[in-house]
Amino acid sequence: MTGTVQSEVRVQTLRNYVGGDWVEPAATARQEVRNPATDEVVALVPLSDAGDVGAAVAAATAAPTSPASLSGTSATTSSVAGLRTSWRAVAAGSTQSPPT
Repeated sequence: MTGTVQSEVRVQTLRNYVGGDWVEPAATARQEVRNPATDEVVALVPLSDAGDVGAAVAAATAAPTSPASLSGTSATTSSVAGLRTSWRAVAAGSTQSPPT
């Protein structure tokens, strides 16, 4: 007799990362992200609309363009650390939401 192991996964609803901050998208549509091994839904990601994309483009355009200007800044360090933490949490099925 073979048993099935079911895991309990809390589905995360993610936000957009724009200008160094996690922001709620204007768009309300979401896409499921599934674990390919179990087919369980592990996250919902925004299907950003033109307004969301425009905000991201504006933030990127206003951002420093030289890697030297970013080196060692606390904002850059914390943003990169926040992204790594968030995506590791999603990959691990964490129940914590991304940093705000």
